Amino acid sequence: GNWLENVVDWNISRERYWGSPLPIWTCTDCGEQLCVGSFEDLSALLPEPLPENFDPHKPGIDNIELTCGKCNGKMAHEREVLDPWFNAGIMPWGQWGYPAKDGSKDNYENQYPCDFICEAIDQTRGWFYTLLVASTLLTDRSSYKNVICTEHVLDDDGHKMSKSRGNIVEPIGVCDKFGGDAVRWNFYAFNPWTVRRFKNDDMIEALKQILIPYWNAYSFFTTYALVDGWKPGTDLTGSKHELDRWILSRLEGLREEVEAGLQNYDVSRAAGAIGTHIDELTNWYIRRSRRRFWKSEDDLDKKDAYNTLYFELKNLNRIMAPFLPFVTEAVFQNLERGFEDDSPDSVHLCFWPEERTEMRSKPLEEDMDLTRRISSIGRALRNEAGIRVRQPMKEVVVSGVSEEFAQQYGDLINDELNVKSFRVESNPKALFSYSAKGDFKTLGPRFGKNVKTIIQAIQNLSAEDLDQLVKNGKFMLDDETIELADVILTQEAVDGYWVRSDGDLTVAVDQGITEELHAEWLAREFVHHVQNLRRETDLEVTQRIRIDFCGDERVVTAIKKNLSYICTETLTNDLVFSEDLTEVDSVKIGDSKGKFKISFINRVN
Repeated sequence: GNWLENVVDWNISRERYWGSPLPIWTCTDCGEQLCVGSFEDLSALLPEPLPENFDPHKPGIDNIELTCGKCNGKMAHEREVLDPWFNAGIMPWGQWGYPAKDGSKDNYENQYPCDFICEAIDQTRGWFYTLLVASTLLTDRSSYKNVICTEHVLDDDGHKMSKSRGNIVEPIGVCDKFGGDAVRWNFYAFNPWTVRRFKNDDMIEALKQILIPYWNAYSFFTTYALVDGWKPGTDLTGSKHELDRWILSRLEGLREEVEAGLQNYDVSRAAGAIGTHIDELTNWYIRRSRRRFWKSEDDLDKKDAYNTLYFELKNLNRIMAPFLPFVTEAVFQNLERGFEDDSPDSVHLCFWPEERTEMRSKPLEEDMDLTRRISSIGRALRNEAGIRVRQPMKEVVVSGVSEEFAQQYGDLINDELNVKSFRVESNPKALFSYSAKGDFKTLGPRFGKNVKTIIQAIQNLSAEDLDQLVKNGKFMLDDETIELADVILTQEAVDGYWVRSDGDLTVAVDQGITEELHAEWLAREFVHHVQNLRRETDLEVTQRIRIDFCGDERVVTAIKKNLSYICTETLTNDLVFSEDLTEVDSVKIGDSKGKFKISFINRVN
């Protein structure tokens, strides 16, 4: 509410024992009162100076009597103590011993007003208020520049936490279970002024969405960098590869966004940007760059991938350090200190990443956003059709992009969607058509008894009329305005394609699956089984193997057709076809069955 408009007088004393004593003496004869400003002033009023170890608290202070300057009577110390909030309100001065303590004036002036304070909503009538009262009285300005005021955190049932209810969540136990970083992130993920319940599910979400993906990205890099004996180059940001340039551009954008958020004390904005970037790093850059790290040849492209990902992780780790101090320290010790001998002792002793505006390319980011958008639509089409991602498809057709875009990013989209070709269609109507019917709920109240005539007319609209309706959001029908909300539109794909539109973008995936595409699917399914077995047996990533296989004729044929691909993906030196493998259980490979076992060749210790 409007606390200041309804403020009442503040009784600053309390009838308690513990607390700061009132510096007031009252004459027992005439009632004259004296407020003593300092120990020095008090000492001057006494027959003998105060001892060096003088304790100004109760009960000693109550035994000190002064002489009344008005009637020469005895002045007794007032027995009340100060309201603790008074102490809190004068903290800007009290913390330095101002003004009596040497150097306190300089310390106070250098620190006042403070940049930032943070407390819960109840402090609007507590600490925030008493600070404001004291500072306004003494300096005619606030003692703080910025405030973050948090709402109370409720329990899982929406009740305020209290000891009497027994519903307090002990922070140490939560940190032991989920880690301090997950608990911290749980508070960054929401605006602090919103009321929210404290749930374990939120910590689990922080682990799933932020901490585990980030750790996996770091682990991916270090695993392959150590295998390849990679060392940081002198130019970590010189790659011309679109993916490298894109992630570095996004990194620079992240630095800008997090800085802006923190400078404006908007922690949730900064944390949101970090979460988005981790998703971009793990679910796009690394996924689309994996083969660049896997390939055996040590060419420039592979070096560029290593240099870029190292620079990305190194700087992302520093940006994240204030938010996630524990995981970033662990990553720092093994990543930056592992590859650079002259690194500081801790990530928290590192400088903030420097501004690198030359890395930022918003046109590139827009192109990659479009690439990811097309890929997202394509994946949705596959999911709706029940086609797994390991099944190659013939073609993806896109309307709403240029041929230049297709040449630049078509292969990237093909890899993501597992399709063989990318084609641009200039006319989206070559991919779908609209059918329409009127919405009785909106048209009925407007047209009454004529609604059936209007609905019939809408059903008879031509393709050109429907295009105009979609484009303009309305259409004139017999001098009546028909809004897009009045019409139920259905998009009907051309035969042989799955189609979806999103704004001015239309994506179509060819439904046809040839025998060759089916065979490649079986080969990919087989690779999936082999890779799972490699993980289960804890093989080194460089371990070469031999595979013995027997199975249905269809899967055997598929493996033979795709032998080079299978051996490359699984690090297989020899793939031997057998009549039977009695000691091995059969597994389902796509729509076929087979048995296989692996053995080691030149095992890495």
